[in-house]
Amino acid sequence: MKSNRKKRIIAAVLCMVMVLSSSISALAGEEIFVDIPEASEAFTSEPMVVTEAEPAAESLDETEVSPEISFADGDVTADTETEAPVDPISETPVESAPETPEENTAEEPLPETPSDDVFVEEEAFADFGDGTTNVDSQVFSEETELKQEFVDEAGNVVQRVIAKLPAGAFAAETSSVTMEVSYLDADSENYLKSMMNENIQEGMQLGSYVFFNVQFKVNGEKADALKPVVITIEGSGLTVTDAKKANVFYFDPADPSVEGDRDELKEIPQRAEVLESLQAAGQSTENIEDYDLSEITFREDGTTDKVIFEGRKSTIYGCYTEEAKPVEEIPAEPTPIPEEPTPAPEETTPSPEEPGTEEPAPETVTEIEIISDEVNLRTEPNAEADNVAAVAYTGERFPLLENVQMEDALWYKIQYTYPETGETAELYVRSDFAKIVDESLEVTDDEAVDLTEEPGMVNELTYEDDKITVSVSAAEEGIIPDGASLSVKPITAENAETQEQYEEVAQHVEEKVTAEEKEVAGFLAYDISFLDAEGNKVEPNGEVKVSMNYKQAAIPETVTEEKAETTEVSVFHLEEDETGAVQNVVDMTAEGSASATVQTTENSEIQSAEFYTTSFSAYTIIWTQNGTKKNRPKVNLNFVDEKGENIAESLGVQNQSIEIDTENGNLANVDGELRSLQAIGEKYNKDDLCFMDAHIISFDGEIATNISYNDNYDEPWLYYNGGWKEWPEESSKTVEVYMVYGKDTLPTVDTVDHSINNGIETGITMRMINYDSPANGIGMGEDSGYGSGNIKYDLLKRTLQNGYPVTKAGKSLSGLFSGGSTVNHLFLKDAYDRTGYYEYSSFDNYAYLGDKNSFTVYDAKGTPSDENRYYFQRGNFMPYNRIQAGKFSTNKNLYDEYGQKLNSGAPGYNDRLYKTQGNNDFYFGMYLAANFLQPKDGMALHKGNASPMRYEFNGDDDLWVFIDDVLVLDIGGIHDAHSGHIDFSTGEVGWYDCTTGNKPIFHSTTIKQRFNDAGKSVEDFEGNTFKDYTKHNFKMFYMERGAGASNLHVKFNLQTIPDGQIQVTKQLEQETDPVLYGDVRFGFELYVEEANANGQGTGHYGQVTLADLQKYEAKLKKTDGSTDDLTMNEQGIFYLKPKETAVFNKIPANLNYYVKEVEVDSDKFDYVEVNGTMVTENYGDHEKTYYDAKSTEDTVENRPSVEFTNSCNAKNLRTLQIEKKMSAGQTSEEEFEILVELEKEDGNLHPYSGAYTVFAGDSPDGTRKETTNGHIQLKQNEVANIYNILSETKFKVTEIELDTDKYEQPIYRVSEDKDNPDSYKDGNEGEIQLKKHAKVIITNSYKATVSVEKIWKPSVPSGINGVYVGLYKLEGENLTPVKDKYILLNAGNEWKHTFTGMSGTSEQYVVRELQRTEGVGDFTIDGNEYLGIDEHAAVMFGDTKYVVEYEETVQNSSRHWTITNTAPWQIIKISESNAVGGDKLTLQGAIFTASADGITYAGTSDSNGIVKWKDSSDQEMENLPGGKIYTVTESKAPSGYLVSEKSWIVDLTDELPKITYDNVPLVSEQKDGITTFYFTNTPLYDLPSTGGNGIYVYMIGGVALMMAAMFILYKMKDKGVPKS
Repeated sequence: MKSNRKKRIIAAVLCMVMVLSSSISALAGEEIFVDIPEASEAFTSEPMVVTEAEPAAESLDETEVSPEISFADGDVTADTETEAPVDPISETPVESAPETPEENTAEEPLPETPSDDVFVEEEAFADFGDGTTNVDSQVFSEETELKQEFVDEAGNVVQRVIAKLPAGAFAAETSSVTMEVSYLDADSENYLKSMMNENIQEGMQLGSYVFFNVQFKVNGEKADALKPVVITIEGSGLTVTDAKKANVFYFDPADPSVEGDRDELKEIPQRAEVLESLQAAGQSTENIEDYDLSEITFREDGTTDKVIFEGRKSTIYGCYTEEAKPVEEIPAEPTPIPEEPTPAPEETTPSPEEPGTEEPAPETVTEIEIISDEVNLRTEPNAEADNVAAVAYTGERFPLLENVQMEDALWYKIQYTYPETGETAELYVRSDFAKIVDESLEVTDDEAVDLTEEPGMVNELTYEDDKITVSVSAAEEGIIPDGASLSVKPITAENAETQEQYEEVAQHVEEKVTAEEKEVAGFLAYDISFLDAEGNKVEPNGEVKVSMNYKQAAIPETVTEEKAETTEVSVFHLEEDETGAVQNVVDMTAEGSASATVQTTENSEIQSAEFYTTSFSAYTIIWTQNGTKKNRPKVNLNFVDEKGENIAESLGVQNQSIEIDTENGNLANVDGELRSLQAIGEKYNKDDLCFMDAHIISFDGEIATNISYNDNYDEPWLYYNGGWKEWPEESSKTVEVYMVYGKDTLPTVDTVDHSINNGIETGITMRMINYDSPANGIGMGEDSGYGSGNIKYDLLKRTLQNGYPVTKAGKSLSGLFSGGSTVNHLFLKDAYDRTGYYEYSSFDNYAYLGDKNSFTVYDAKGTPSDENRYYFQRGNFMPYNRIQAGKFSTNKNLYDEYGQKLNSGAPGYNDRLYKTQGNNDFYFGMYLAANFLQPKDGMALHKGNASPMRYEFNGDDDLWVFIDDVLVLDIGGIHDAHSGHIDFSTGEVGWYDCTTGNKPIFHSTTIKQRFNDAGKSVEDFEGNTFKDYTKHNFKMFYMERGAGASNLHVKFNLQTIPDGQIQVTKQLEQETDPVLYGDVRFGFELYVEEANANGQGTGHYGQVTLADLQKYEAKLKKTDGSTDDLTMNEQGIFYLKPKETAVFNKIPANLNYYVKEVEVDSDKFDYVEVNGTMVTENYGDHEKTYYDAKSTEDTVENRPSVEFTNSCNAKNLRTLQIEKKMSAGQTSEEEFEILVELEKEDGNLHPYSGAYTVFAGDSPDGTRKETTNGHIQLKQNEVANIYNILSETKFKVTEIELDTDKYEQPIYRVSEDKDNPDSYKDGNEGEIQLKKHAKVIITNSYKATVSVEKIWKPSVPSGINGVYVGLYKLEGENLTPVKDKYILLNAGNEWKHTFTGMSGTSEQYVVRELQRTEGVGDFTIDGNEYLGIDEHAAVMFGDTKYVVEYEETVQNSSRHWTITNTAPWQIIKISESNAVGGDKLTLQGAIFTASADGITYAGTSDSNGIVKWKDSSDQEMENLPGGKIYTVTESKAPSGYLVSEKSWIVDLTDELPKITYDNVPLVSEQKDGITTFYFTNTPLYDLPSTGGNGIYVYMIGGVALMMAAMFILYKMKDKGVPKS
């Protein structure tokens, strides 16, 4: 008991321990919050700063007051409890007291791994003031992104600031966190710039910069982030050539509570620099993400793509660059010349003691040299577009007058001489486009020093050019051959004579330097030799000294500023053998050699070189860098044609390998400045083969304009195609680029002659004026300059004076627009033919004029600059600059004329832009003028179609349009591309205007208002536009003078008419629908006033006859836009069809005339109007059959055009009706395609184009539709009406695209009098009759079609090639096989087929499966007889019996038959006791479940043991559905049997079912042709069979048991046990 008790106590204790440990575990699984104290002093939430040892900047004067930096919500101030600043490397507090020992200042601190115990990011929780926190109520922001964008005038995003907030960045709801980003005001910006300048190292100056005031706010209140926020500045515009000279920072304002604290710019170190420092110090970089870092990414042109950094504060963030100050070179002091023992002759060497003999110091002239292509020289030190006075080019020099420091940059004031006139002017150039050069005045002959007087040098030969002086001297007589002269030839790639030698020198130098594991940055080469009197090279007879003195310190163009800092300058001698072949390359400045010395500037520019030699050949001054090229990334260039065939040899390509500059990841210098694939490709343009594109990986791979290498990325290779992209496949250090060349023929487009269009004079005049100088000082004032890029209104007076605009100041612009050349062929023929518009757009086509009178318009676009600006990334209008085949810009066509970025699927997207050739000519003007007519309703007619008459413009700069000498469209001044229009149909004058960077705003007025503003009469107005048929004058004045991009898009469809021209036009009046007509003609007569000897009218009129047609150059303008000679009969009648015009020319404008329409049929036309005025009575339905219609008399000048409009009588405008029907008893839901053709004026049938109305059944409401190709769609019982067809017009109606396998050919019935039942006849064409309507009825009927499909259950038997199926026709109760209508169904036709082409209807046909027979069959196939199989009959395939069943369905009027062959199978439940052998004991009442794909079926064995299945709705099924795999289990056993624990797998996916248990197949048997599976059950007990031998065993056993029981009972009784 005691033991049990102890055990119970121990168990209880153990239970308690388990409970306690479980509780602790549960608590450990949850967060336990405590009141966390403030972060230790070693931790700061500010971004960490990587400091470098730099010269100390001068401190600010203590008394100086810093300007207050203004923010939207107040000043930036430091927190009152400022923590000690932290060193980002050691992350320990920076002590301010002890100064750093001097010897340590030069050491650069090495990054260390952040300490885990220091850099701990603690959770922030709401403090309730009692030391407790409520965790449940604390809310933190979710991960999100905030963004603010800045746009230009066209709405394009130019800058974007994005902040990616991590989860928990602010203790607030995400929706309450906002970010406000703004620019700084001028004072704040200047203050920040002064702070930047303080941080800049000596010898450097501030370059480009960008900064933003970034304010995070929570519920509108400024807040700092709890965690680092990743901030990205996109589109900064910084130009960074060296990322190491770029500084990312944030503004840390002074803490007023800390004495002596001051504002600072805290650096956010770049990731690459920190990595480099850590790696250099052998530190781990695993925790690099713990630092607050920055990163700068670049575009192809060197400008920054993104500035990315981490920040926490609401403050100013930005980036600035440092660049070297321009170096003013000080001429080296001349080397003192030892005195000669023998004094010089007195007359040539004045004594220095003599008064007045001392020579003045040489005068120094400071110059600047242009270092960029096409630099604008300006009248003022600013970048305004209107102050460009001249253009300078690379290498040009100008005297420097003074330096001018402006707010934005340093400017050089220079003296410029105009080459045309010789006049001088003081102009300005920005310092980053030029460099300062000091150059002393040349020494005069009197001041020359005899260099041969050097001791030991007995004679000397000298060579001199504008760059260098080379002298060769010898110590003894005879070393320099007698009579020899010195030859020095610079070896350059640009000089054709030395190009081959240059390449040879480059190859030898490269091999030499590479062997020394160095790199060639650049070299200058010279071929130095002695020549005898006959010009043959001779060698010196001993050692000579060669001295090379550069007049201006020089350096190869390939040696960049960055490279110059790390280069070494050496002298190489290429020693040759007697044949001239280079045998050895000797480094004459190598260590241990004293044969050469060089003197350079601090920027590695060569000033002089001196060396000793005994032989002459090529010498090079070479700049090298340490490092090996073996591992530098390399690009293999493959020069191929458009088929990928190699053409390098034919192009003359020498080197097909380019290396990547490991300093900046870009293409290393190739042939000087060829830094892009475009430039390299164009170098090898040859004949008609031009560089088209560079493709990466393969000749048809992705296009790349440039490539780069950056091993900081997983995939270091990048290529540029609208942006930098990763290489599309894994690459090594060498990649393949294919330079693809093709034939560039620079195709042109057809243009229209705008002065004589299609043989008819138009009266349009265009002049182009090329200005010699900018058209600026034209008296319009400063307000006409670019300013904010907007339109400058009211620069001109409102009316013309003497035909030309006049400025507000009274100065006429006749000098700008009166001269020039009359030009033509600017407008595209295709545009005119299609629309009737005279149109040209530089955004689609480049136009070149040059010194010719006709434009050449190209099927190409051009741009004047490769600059990465949107207005250079689209087509420009530069008529005086050529474009050349194969000369492309690096820009592509990416923007439309409105400054919007093109979608990738837009026409012209990413097209090549040709680069203009020569100096860009931005100064020109255009004058365009014409007389025009205001057509009826302001609708211009072209090819029979009317559209609003309009003038449209888009471009820059000045554009003024005057109508009748009144200024109507005013888009003046130098501005961005702006658009405007004049709509003569409504009178609207509209234009879009905005300042740069803002969204264009639409403005409008009216033509009438413009006339009112000018004080002009509006008598000729109807509403806001001109009255119909009035004549007016149009003048357009356009100038390009901004010297930036130049754009022009102009289009107009004015109905122009020249002086002395009469136009007679025929029209038919239309109210709702156009009048449709055929070959209908109308007769006219023209009468012109006779003139006397003085050309004055006499009042007598003469009819124009056949003989006068040539005199008046009479033409016929047809409705299709073509022209022909006008014809006339002997009676002087000429004929016009509707919308045709007769044109008569050279009729004196002062003479009167009139026109008469003759023989007008009153039954067809009620009345006639001329120019909108009725000139006849209404003769409709009157007795008079024919009448004439005559215009009034007027002069050619006042009324040059007459338009006759006939009003059609209702009896003459008829309807064509088309009806769709199906044969009796048949229906269809299909839409039928019908072609309608009507006769036109040429007498031929043409597809109808216009409106039609569809009515369904008896509905009175129709649906109006349009067709452009004559196709109309109708369903059964629908009717289409085409209205307003003129009588005598022919028609034809045809059904097209009919499914002839499904339908019989349609039956047509036509009537020319649809309301007369007796008028219908077979056919589908006719003619519209006066007073009658026509109709065509189209009736369709089905063909008999019977489809059949074969289905196998459970699946198709293996080894079967198919089954034949035959078609039978039902004739009474008999089936007659249809000859040749049988098909073999198999997997090839998916066991389907459709029988077509039978007579009668489909319900007369049935389908039967066929089987082969030995007797006579229904079908003979391949010599064998086949009979049809009856339904429910069985057919054997192999050993398996299939039962055939047929099912018929109706589809429209066709029949579909399904033939199903089912292979029966079954499961029978039997007893296990007699499962083997003869008769099996079947069991009733077993219950099963079968499951597959989530569906369960129930099965029960019947009295025969066969399992019968039911679905979920308790409906009996033939069997389990085929095509699935089931799991079958027994849920109830038959009575007296154990439930089987087996789980059977029933697979019905094959041709025959398969059943397995524990992966062991269950063997099936064929029972009456049915595949049978037996499932067995084990009995609860097994009794012997009746009458069997087994009964004896049981009987003996039973008796023995009874006897034993009796014996035991006896014994118990004997012992008295059962006493009770």
